[in-house]
Amino acid sequence: MKIAIVILNWNGRDLLEKFLPSVIDCSLEDAEVYVADNNSTDESISFLQEKYPQVKIIQNKINGGYAKGYNDALKHIDADIYALVNSDIEVTKNWLKPIKLAFDQNDTTAIIQPKLLDFKNKSKFEYAGAAGGFVDFMGYPFCRGRIFMELENDQGQFNDISDIFWASGACFFIKSDIYHELGGFDEEYFAHQEEIDLCWRVQNAGYKIKYVGASEVYHVGGETYQNIDELPPQVRKKVEKALGKAGNALESDFATTHSSMDRQVRAALDIGIKESRKLGQFLKYLLILLAGGLIVFGVLYFLGHLK
Repeated sequence: MKIAIVILNWNGRDLLEKFLPSVIDCSLEDAEVYVADNNSTDESISFLQEKYPQVKIIQNKINGGYAKGYNDALKHIDADIYALVNSDIEVTKNWLKPIKLAFDQNDTTAIIQPKLLDFKNKSKFEYAGAAGGFVDFMGYPFCRGRIFMELENDQGQFNDISDIFWASGACFFIKSDIYHELGGFDEEYFAHQEEIDLCWRVQNAGYKIKYVGASEVYHVGGETYQNIDELPPQVRKKVEKALGKAGNALESDFATTHSSMDRQVRAALDIGIKESRKLGQFLKYLLILLAGGLIVFGVLYFLGHLK
């Protein structure tokens, strides 16, 4: 089984310097390592050429974001399995072995996600994918190990192999033939949610998506695109559309945007909880009144029969 680890990079020289060593140290025996560069304007390419000559570089002509960036790069990589890994991921020793074993054990498995933990607090799951993703009946994506913004501590509760609905784009493995059979990522997404769309299509095609808890990685999150103002105008428009924002309403810093979104979600949840409590109180009093009415009716009915 030939595995290609493909790290998508855009102006991420500092991230490569920090996180690439773990990928090199823990992976080269079992995989080839590629960096797919989205037309960076920093020193990413020269850094890789000087410090990591063993890493293969694919230079995309434009910054097409996550979806197009991978679609363009993976056309040039010959492998059985693609490991799509964010540039802010730290991997662990022997992280590839459980993945290879899981693919070997089930021919219908197309995608596998490892356990995703928080780089900044390694005892907790990480927001982007935690212990594997699902979608509720309203179409809202969620993860094991995370409920809305609350992250669980990793206490071994998800050290399993489990069927999931979607794998996090921060780090997942996919069979190359299935990736190309389905046309790769939908490039309209640019960045965010494209992995859920791909996973949905993979399942519609009859394949399985699994989570393997014996393979662990640590994710920083929010580091891939630090400043949206650096994006070309036509690309920025796609990001704005993908995030559901318009023009000046979009914060320039992604972290600020995410924080603002978090606050909005929390506020909405607080309102929902308060309204639910009000409804609960109303129903409780209504039930008390109904019960009281039935008791009074019963007593009157009984007294009427005594007469």
